[in-house]
Amino acid sequence: MAGSPFAAREVACPVCKVSFKLHTPKSGTSVLERRDADFCPYYTGINPLFYSVWVCPGCGFAALKEHFREISESEQVALAMALSGATEHRRHDFSKEERSLFAAMISFQLALKSYEARRTPPEVRAGILLRLAWTCRYGNDRKREHMYLEQSSALYQEAYDKGVSRNSSVTEAHVAFLVGEAMRRLGRGAEAIDWFLRAIKGDPSKGETFRMARDQIYETKESIRFFDYLQAVDILKPLAIEEIAALAAQIRSRTYGAGKAICTAGEPGASMFILMSGHAGVSIGDSRVAEVGPGQVFGEMSLLSGQPRSATVTADQPSELLEIDRVAFKTVLTSNPAIADEIARIVSERLAHNARALESAEVRETVPAEPEGGFLGRFKAFFEIS
Repeated sequence: MAGSPFAAREVACPVCKVSFKLHTPKSGTSVLERRDADFCPYYTGINPLFYSVWVCPGCGFAALKEHFREISESEQVALAMALSGATEHRRHDFSKEERSLFAAMISFQLALKSYEARRTPPEVRAGILLRLAWTCRYGNDRKREHMYLEQSSALYQEAYDKGVSRNSSVTEAHVAFLVGEAMRRLGRGAEAIDWFLRAIKGDPSKGETFRMARDQIYETKESIRFFDYLQAVDILKPLAIEEIAALAAQIRSRTYGAGKAICTAGEPGASMFILMSGHAGVSIGDSRVAEVGPGQVFGEMSLLSGQPRSATVTADQPSELLEIDRVAFKTVLTSNPAIADEIARIVSERLAHNARALESAEVRETVPAEPEGGFLGRFKAFFEIS
């Protein structure tokens, strides 16, 4: 079709022998903006990752381009059995040009099924599972992302222990790095550092893998440091240790000079802060109503309700803070929605305490009426928790 951003070609399925039309994005239809440390790509325009798996719309055979070729007789038999009666590939019409995020996820799941039937090396299957984790990351489904990271990591560890295959596109150092990054994202700091050290040792030429592993050791140590602060936060008490560790891997510290406003009353706020070092003052209007010292938390009401900031917090001296944004906090809630009630209870108690403090300070503030369901209802609505 004239003007289409997709190129079409006729491809013959090596399993069912049926020819079909394959659509892939033309060059220039996307621009790579950045990559996460585990190489998850982000594009402007069409995401070519969605089209990296070729899928036969007839039988459901799926594989990366380099593996969509003539197959051995034993693979033919194994695939025929695995794909017999399969219907997963019919959940999306792969003869269409465009693929949604959902279609991309199906394509990787189909590829995994085909690779398992073909008994491909573990690092190949691990790569498919890693890509599945990326698709979940795009959709902010952290629970499933972590599940796929676990499975990918296990297969990469198997590949590392057995040695990667002769024709593999990855080195053992690269595999060790990917295991380390998965461990870091899963909140297993000590294991992550161990694997990053293996990656460094496996790249004696001090190339890209060496440099990335060295950088991620620093990030992992920072996550371990953040973990101690997160454990002391009241509203995070309902979280399991592994959930706190996973949260620590998603956040970053920020520094503010003396006199710098950390947050300002009336502004939209979708994050909370933990003061790690320094000192800050809390003001409403012209009145200074509270002090913030190391280990103390503020801004949580904006994070948990989506309401504007009710006060201005200003650094009195150079200060370092942890910032937890809505995306990171929602990750925790979606992976364990049962904790929402307990967190809401803790925050409601804190709300009442803050109200009494404001009254004693003779600060008059208009408090908006709670909607039906009170704070818990507002909290769940903001984080889209049923």
